[in-house]
Amino acid sequence: MSFTVVKAELEHCNPIASDMRESDRMEVWQSNGRDPLSAITESLGCSPLHCCTMMWHNEPVGMFGVGYRNGIGSPWLLATTSFPQWKRHLVRITKPHTTEWHIRYPILVNFTSLENGMSLKWLKYGGFAIHDDVIHEGRNGGRFVMFTGGYWLQELELPARRQAVIRACYLGNPDNQQD
Repeated sequence: MSFTVVKAELEHCNPIASDMRESDRMEVWQSNGRDPLSAITESLGCSPLHCCTMMWHNEPVGMFGVGYRNGIGSPWLLATTSFPQWKRHLVRITKPHTTEWHIRYPILVNFTSLENGMSLKWLKYGGFAIHDDVIHEGRNGGRFVMFTGGYWLQELELPARRQAVIRACYLGNPDNQQD
């Protein structure tokens, strides 16, 4: 098969960063001011349990994983401009990983750019809930939407209660914020 997933290695970062999709470049810049190489190497470093490289004809073309801090997993995905050539493989190859994340992690939360259609589709296919009503303004512009998953959040029955838990865990207690 010409598309495979392998354990992510540091040497995979530079080839992916140097050819990163424009939507991913913009997302990492707008969200936290990072360049592609620092974004992908920091993501790899924050994802010791789950981080994989997608290989197309034995070349690294994308990386995905879950950063984990303070009991919260943060899924992420960064890809190269060759994405249109292998996009049909993405869901099939990554679905076992995203399914495992929902079982292993009690809370999965992160944000993705509203402009990053590929990431939004991948998240939906991966079983994540997209919260259109939770919009975050990026550090350098851009608008980001929250997505969630994990076994604990899936067990909460009421959407309003789930939203309150997400906001308290990830964004801080909204009752304590000043307008």
